[in-house]
Amino acid sequence: MLAPVASKTNVQDDVSTATDRGLVLEIATSYRRITYVGSKATTQRGRDRQVRGGIDHLPVSVNGTARSASPAPTLFAASIGYLVPRGDFTGTVHSVFAHACNLATADSLLTLATLPGGAAPTTIVLGDETVPDLREHFEVGAALRCRGGVLRSTSAAIQLAGARVWLPPRHGPRMPAIQVRANLRIAAEHLARKRRSASSMIDRDGGERIASLTCATRALDEGEQARVLQRLVGWGEGLTPAGDDFLVGYLAGLEMLADNAPRQRFLEALRQSVRALALCTTDLAAHLLRLATNGHHAAALEHLRIALLCAHRCDLPERALQAALDIGATSGADTVSGLLAGLSVWLDDKNEKRT
Repeated sequence: MLAPVASKTNVQDDVSTATDRGLVLEIATSYRRITYVGSKATTQRGRDRQVRGGIDHLPVSVNGTARSASPAPTLFAASIGYLVPRGDFTGTVHSVFAHACNLATADSLLTLATLPGGAAPTTIVLGDETVPDLREHFEVGAALRCRGGVLRSTSAAIQLAGARVWLPPRHGPRMPAIQVRANLRIAAEHLARKRRSASSMIDRDGGERIASLTCATRALDEGEQARVLQRLVGWGEGLTPAGDDFLVGYLAGLEMLADNAPRQRFLEALRQSVRALALCTTDLAAHLLRLATNGHHAAALEHLRIALLCAHRCDLPERALQAALDIGATSGADTVSGLLAGLSVWLDDKNEKRT
């Protein structure tokens, strides 16, 4: 079970580098490291090794002639999320895909990503010169440890030192509700177009669940929200079920408008209910839900909610919206659905000054 993550209020609000943070991820392999004696490398298990650039290489034979394998690439982290642990830690590769590798530590999940827009609190984003498929360098179940500033596998070395630490952007003043509602309408239109080509369980079967949750939220009914969440957490398929993606967005929306004591109490009750149900879903979805209940969100979601509420240029909401919708096949759209629902349910323009 993954332990709760730290509250966002404990995060220093500035940008620094990881040079002096001692961040290292080292994948343990079946081969032991060799040592140099003068200019010659020692042999292990009856086979010679050569070392170049800090990477071990096994010699290969071509037409009976031995030669060394080509060097493993050295990759560089462009950014590191502000919740990536400091110091030493151990863990294993939880799951790996072409553009993402999830690393399970004692109290969290970290993600190694190759997509530039994938910044998030617990994500390490590789720079432009990256390997196209992480599956070539990581295997599920491989042991890892953090030490020395380099993420190593049997066929890659990833330099973490010097990477920029990603922090969420500051929230500006909120626009008048009438302008926010116009942004929400634009976002809903874009979302509808996305759904025509990639529908989700949220659209097909989620109407009654979502309506019950929004009604409970408007009424600040803590008991009802707890009952509805039992039908949303873990609902759907894949690593991040549709119901969980929706709730991540929903929590992000409510946070922005929890501007009085009754709403804050309801939001905290909602968060506690989600935390209690996190064991009912997948490891990755539970991790993202726990992050969301502590106010930690991915860059795409952060930028979108700020653009919808705080932007002053009309093109910004659409640009941020497209970036959020492009995440996964339906996960991005399900998260956007939750965000729009969370913002709409508490957006009250009755007392706004109209111009």
